[in-house]
Amino acid sequence: MGQTGTKKLETDIQTRNDLCVTQNPYGEFDLTGIYTETQSKGGRNVLQNWVTHPVNNIQTLHYRIESIRAGGIPSFEIDGNTLDFIEYYLNYNEPSPTTVLGVLSYYQWLKNKLQKNPWNYIKSRGCLYLCELIRELRQISSPIEESAQPDIIKQTLRMIRSYVDSNVFASIPNRETRLTCYEIDQFDYIFRNRGKIAVQGILDIVYELDAFRSAHQIAKEKGFCYPELHSGDTELVIHNFFHPALPQAVRNDWHLEEKHINIFTGSNMAGKSTTLKALSSVIWLAHAGLPVPATYMRCPVYKGIFTSINLPDSLKRGESHFYAEVLRIKSILEKVKEEDAYFIVFDELFRGTNARDAYEASVIVLNLLKKYPQSKFLLSTHIIELAEAFYTEKTCQFNYMESEIKDDRFLCSYRLKEGISESRIGSWLVRKELNTP
Repeated sequence: MGQTGTKKLETDIQTRNDLCVTQNPYGEFDLTGIYTETQSKGGRNVLQNWVTHPVNNIQTLHYRIESIRAGGIPSFEIDGNTLDFIEYYLNYNEPSPTTVLGVLSYYQWLKNKLQKNPWNYIKSRGCLYLCELIRELRQISSPIEESAQPDIIKQTLRMIRSYVDSNVFASIPNRETRLTCYEIDQFDYIFRNRGKIAVQGILDIVYELDAFRSAHQIAKEKGFCYPELHSGDTELVIHNFFHPALPQAVRNDWHLEEKHINIFTGSNMAGKSTTLKALSSVIWLAHAGLPVPATYMRCPVYKGIFTSINLPDSLKRGESHFYAEVLRIKSILEKVKEEDAYFIVFDELFRGTNARDAYEASVIVLNLLKKYPQSKFLLSTHIIELAEAFYTEKTCQFNYMESEIKDDRFLCSYRLKEGISESRIGSWLVRKELNTP
């Protein structure tokens, strides 16, 4: 319901793999796994669809976020088993009825009974459950009930009322009654023929309500916040963010306001890549319209999100890692428009070549990024000289992951600091692990 006609966020397979959106190569974590605890399969599918296919429409995102904040409709009890049976009935391998005749109904009912065909039971039970659901939705969407709800929920209740009070469902009684086989066939005709589209619309709303309530509860349990999304400027501020796969991880603050290029430095094992993945995951979830692992977030609505974190080389295409990096950067920049806002991450630029080439190639890329002021670029590098060369550049901001060698031990706080890292541990680590002086 909340995503009809909404344009999806621009992204690609590499980004989805980097952020483990639907699967992790090691089977440990994926973003869709955060939001799975729903009452119904349909509700779970809604949440997983939102995470898998984020959007860039600010109205859709606000609708989801505020509906989740409200927690759906607390008075509406969602029974997953009942909804599953309704779906089973609607999708059962029986032709949709085209007409209803009293004599034919009794004949077909008797025939199914003699042949021990389960369709009599499935049809009667499915119709009974749908009648109960429509009666309950009539009750919770009444003008009296609506008046006590937040404005965002009133919008949903009006949509429910437009379905359940329509002429197609006028014959459904407001109280439970015993149904004859002819009446069951009449309702079956409504649910699987005349009112088929309306039934699906009702179920879509119910599943969305399940998703709202579930996401609200998960956010409360995990300490997630509701992102503030905007389209007026490029300000991006996140407080106490963390990677959702690491709930006990050190939390960090990060902001990128007037400047649009952020250069990350830091030693190996200091947490640069994990921090970039955490930031990207938070922004991805915000564009799914879901609470995020942070305590505060103000974020522009981006047209697209692209990352280059775990970039493989290609034996099949005969590409070296360095050339794969060049092609990846090219493919991303070909998608970016100067007037639009994108969020883009490059982790360890040009790690597939020597330090000299990596430095010179990175300078070229950084100079290219200056002409995209509406977008945000995060680049990590182990080449300290690169950061120093751009230190006075007005478009660049500098952060690093804190670490040091003390008493012959590597100490890393996983704290994100402003400035350029001065830590170098490569030779120390090699000597220590290889036991050489």
